[in-house]
Amino acid sequence: MVGAIAPHQLIAEMWRDLLLGHGIPAQLRAGDSASYLGVSTIPCRVLVPEDQLDQAHTMLEEFLTPENESEIYALTQDEPFT
Repeated sequence: MVGAIAPHQLIAEMWRDLLLGHGIPAQLRAGDSASYLGVSTIPCRVLVPEDQLDQAHTMLEEFLTPENESEIYALTQDEPFT
């Protein structure tokens, strides 16, 4: 499931690492990042297992401060974790 959509690859990687560090499996959506071209500047989806989606949302919401809270473009449940 899509846990969050980050504004770009660097933020997505930080969110993924935060989730992994707290025991929540997470990965970037293939195709949203293109490391062979450098860092992607397009929105990037962070995927988490469906059964840990609420925990992932809570972790990201606690991490984000009011001034960067808008960096979560979406907290959605429309894509499976693969």
